[in-house]
Amino acid sequence: MSDTAAAPRLVPEGIRPTKVGVWFAVLTLVVGIAGTNTGNNALYMVLAVMLATLAVSGLLSRNNVRHLEVEVSPPAELFAESGAVFRVSVKNRGRYSSRWLLVVSVSDDSSSTLFPYIPKLESSEGTIELTFEKRGLYNLKAAHLATLFPLGFFRKGMRHAIDCEVLIYPRLRRCERPPLESGSSLGILDSRRRGWGHELHSLRALRPGDDPRRIHWKQSARTGRLIFMEREAEENRRISIVLDNSLDLRDGGRAQERLEKRIGEAAFTALEYLKSDYQVELITRTTRIPFGNGSRQRKRVLKALAMLEAAPPNARPLSADGVREVRFEV
Repeated sequence: MSDTAAAPRLVPEGIRPTKVGVWFAVLTLVVGIAGTNTGNNALYMVLAVMLATLAVSGLLSRNNVRHLEVEVSPPAELFAESGAVFRVSVKNRGRYSSRWLLVVSVSDDSSSTLFPYIPKLESSEGTIELTFEKRGLYNLKAAHLATLFPLGFFRKGMRHAIDCEVLIYPRLRRCERPPLESGSSLGILDSRRRGWGHELHSLRALRPGDDPRRIHWKQSARTGRLIFMEREAEENRRISIVLDNSLDLRDGGRAQERLEKRIGEAAFTALEYLKSDYQVELITRTTRIPFGNGSRQRKRVLKALAMLEAAPPNARPLSADGVREVRFEV
């Protein structure tokens, strides 16, 4: 990337003197007044050195934040109210000098990371921890880069546009009722049926008309007769997460708080079932995610819950496709 192409993405944030710099400037002023009043040539020489030091410090500080490229990479999953570690990479595109004592942050609320030394035409990596209070889509527009190099008299800053868009998943809230506990309210396997699923239901002797592909050969060799494997019906591994997101906005913030709590509980329950290799379906007033399992379904469910908004009041009950369901109502 050329310097010309990168220039529009950089915004100077000015030079601010530090406490050390302020005291040094005051001392310089005192020396200047003393030299003027006494006419002492030695004081004039000291004054010249101090003024040169201030000028050189400002120039080196300004050069130290130029010709840099900042990249911010988010983690794979981010949840509200949980600290997330972002990877930060700073590349020194300067051909003639290294960079020293660089501090990078993303916002006023984020932590910062220090890059003590970056050689010319090389890059260095660090991490920044960020916490998002609410679920939803966020756009991190800029990274703030600052330096105290070389003497700590000035803090020179530069803002780098990064346009890093992140999706924050809802905070996972553990339900009071265990998600995999037996009981009809949670839709667990209270009546197992034979079928064409993946889980083993039982072993029995082979009967006429049975599919020979489902013969358990090891057990048959052990018993001396053909043993047939019966498997559970696939429907026994399906669960519907039904979340009613209709709200009466006249209730104000309390209704929204209840909705956020139910969204967190629904997310936690859905992930627990997916961990147990269930086919999970998500049903809301505005969204329907069909049955699926694995990491892709996990991402689809979390994304839908992260972007879920309140719907107008509706008394019509939500219907689920699955035999078993878990309901969350506000």
